[in-house]
Amino acid sequence: MKPYSFFCLKVKILSLWFGFQIFSSISTFGTESILMDSITQDTTKKMTIVPLPVIYYTPETHWAFGALGQFLFKMSAKDTASRTSSLQVTAIYTANKQYLANTTYNVFFDQEKYWLNGYITYKKFPEFFYGLGNNTSLENRENFSYFSIDWAGSFVRKIKKGTFLGITHKFQKMYDVVPDPDTFLENSTLAGARGFRISGIGLTFIRDERNSIINASRGFYLEFSTRLFRKMLGSEYEYEFYRIDARKYFSLSKNQRHILAFQALGEFRSGTVPIHRLSRMGGEYTMRGHYIGRYRDNQYWTTQAEYRFPIYKFLGGVGFAGMGNVCQSCIETSFDKLKYSVGSGLRFMIDKTERLNIRLDYAFIRDDSNFYIQITEAF
Repeated sequence: MKPYSFFCLKVKILSLWFGFQIFSSISTFGTESILMDSITQDTTKKMTIVPLPVIYYTPETHWAFGALGQFLFKMSAKDTASRTSSLQVTAIYTANKQYLANTTYNVFFDQEKYWLNGYITYKKFPEFFYGLGNNTSLENRENFSYFSIDWAGSFVRKIKKGTFLGITHKFQKMYDVVPDPDTFLENSTLAGARGFRISGIGLTFIRDERNSIINASRGFYLEFSTRLFRKMLGSEYEYEFYRIDARKYFSLSKNQRHILAFQALGEFRSGTVPIHRLSRMGGEYTMRGHYIGRYRDNQYWTTQAEYRFPIYKFLGGVGFAGMGNVCQSCIETSFDKLKYSVGSGLRFMIDKTERLNIRLDYAFIRDDSNFYIQITEAF
């Protein structure tokens, strides 16, 4: 084993131990204490407030620290047909000298006739770039930093029960991009290598039969969306974006603690796509274990499965596996270049009513492994 690999292994073991210590120390307070101390219930407006200190670890950030506020509510206490809406506000600073402010929202109106969802993010993020395609080498890794403002979301109307149709948008500006000297990015003439501004709108179709948007235990979800990025909308580059996301959840027990979940996701781009807006594999949601952006190209597809089960009271476990790839064209996909991800994790339920979990995952990929601590499920 190389010295660097051995060091990384020790860091990961220490990270895992530290995560378990956090979990263990929280557990000693008792279930009722946790719920009473961390969750405020407004009985007049039916709002649940979950303030949490944030400590998590991902390969992209290393250790990250900050604060999170999760607001669970209904727009009207008389609206029994709508699922619970959510608003999450996060402020993070990481060991890699990154900082991030993010607001994510899912809001249902008027008996779930209307649905507004999306996110707004501002961040300064040094990160790694490995090149383009699905066969890049670790030796090609280079650093770059940037500032980014990113706003994306959709507003849809229910056309029949569980079926929504509406508009989707995205605006992003990446600026002050600083690559390492004498690297591919510094010398690149590819679109958006030193920054970009994109703006696009399109249509989105959603079929949603999940019993919860926070932690589904049964039902299915299907989303198809497309965005056209055009100069007339303020975009510096013109291209098309298509996305399909399909999920299915099976409850294997009456108490809905044994769950089998599946997801298939595809992202497809064509036109003059900024290099930093190409599809990226990895992260804490899909193909866990891969550094996000380790592989990037015009197209990306992945599928994953997860089994969730109870261990003791508010403690649960999961096992997951996934596979996927990036490619310039879908026709080029070959099975010998597929990427894989397998792993397991723990779940600590901090809100029994809304089934809100703290998520600890450890994922293995070829020649590497990575640890994640997050709020809510991967999908």
